[in-house]
Amino acid sequence: MNYQKIYDQIIDRAQKENRRKSKEVYFERHHIIPKCLGGSNEKSNLVLLTAREHFLCHWILYRLHPTNSKLLFAFKMMCDVQNRERMNRFVPSSRIVAEAREAFSTLIRTLPKTEETKQKISKANLGRIWTEEARKNHKEGVKGCKKPTRTPEHLSKISEALKGKKKKPFSEEHKRKISETLSKKQKTSVHLLRISEALKGRELTEETKQKIREKNTGKKHTEETKQKMREKNTGKKHTEETKQKMKHPKPVGFGEKVRQRNLDRGKLGPLQRLQCPHCNVEMSINNIYRFHFDNCKNK
Repeated sequence: MNYQKIYDQIIDRAQKENRRKSKEVYFERHHIIPKCLGGSNEKSNLVLLTAREHFLCHWILYRLHPTNSKLLFAFKMMCDVQNRERMNRFVPSSRIVAEAREAFSTLIRTLPKTEETKQKISKANLGRIWTEEARKNHKEGVKGCKKPTRTPEHLSKISEALKGKKKKPFSEEHKRKISETLSKKQKTSVHLLRISEALKGRELTEETKQKIREKNTGKKHTEETKQKMREKNTGKKHTEETKQKMKHPKPVGFGEKVRQRNLDRGKLGPLQRLQCPHCNVEMSINNIYRFHFDNCKNK
């Protein structure tokens, strides 16, 4: 559709009729070339249009320049009809109103905010106390919305801003809510990396080890987790240090607890055990050829 041709036809017809404002006929003043596109307030750039023509012109201008925020805002204002009794404004259809509001909403989300605007927003929200009703409405509004992923630069800025600030101790109820939330949400890779860095070199007490054992007893991995473990270990190469540890002969009774536990669960049948003729170590047939016989013949 040739929007420019339709726009020019509406303007030409209005100029040829030599219209004038009066109590009998309702007209609205319109800038032929919008001020945001370089137009002026001179008489040659102004024309009187009917309410419907004025609305169509702003709709066409938006279609001609969809990235111009000022023309989009003017189009949206033409759709927001108020005081219908006082003004003979044109009432658009719901489809056109939806187009204007959706385009304006998209523009507001993507439009970069200046530092001055950010300071005004920060000042307006400073010390704001949310009521329970407001919190509930906010939760309902953002439900299902996908949160943007924070970049490492963003996380670094947050960390710098929080340095030196002392927080009040969390209440027991708040700790419980945090625990429930973290158990439901999947931790991000950045979070897991931070946990890994924090735990490096940390020595666990016997009590902590016992708690970990009890927690993991009877735990079964899902098929998805098993597949991830397979993919992660595929092509993995052991270091020389790890290889030496694997070659080192295991002491008598090594793995007996694990073997007995598997036997109790019915996972394994009774395994045949052999004795190495070189070091007299007794071990199951599954592992003895790996660590003994020819391996310890020359030791």
